[in-house]
Formats: sequence, C-alpha cells, structure tokens
Amino acid sequence: MLVVLYTPTKEPTPPCGCCRQVINEFCMEAHVYCVCDGVEVIHRKISELLPDAFGSHLL
Repeated sequence: MLVVLYTPTKEPTPPCGCCRQVINEFCMEAHVYCVCDGVEVIHRKISELLPDAFGSHLL
C-alpha cells in the first residue's frame, strides 16, 4: 500500500501517532510519502514511523 500525505507547508510533515496506528492496522508494509509545497519529500515504511507497533499479529 502507498500512502501520500500532503501538507501546504515549506517542509513535509509526517503523520501523527493516531494516523500511524491506523495506517499500520490497514497494512503493516505500507510506504508513506510526505510531500509539501517545497521540494523535500520524506519516504518511510510505516514500520520505521511506528516501531514495535501493536497489530493483529500480537493477538
């Protein structure tokens, strides 16, 4: 799964903790791209943004 988060800022903004958990629940292998009005782009796997996340694999 690919998630793109756009913010109308000069620097990219990563998703908040709650959003990270929801993304993780839909796909533990998701790739998250954070883009903005500037040129910088952040690309991370959700596992990098939310290490040791709780998920269905722990039930």
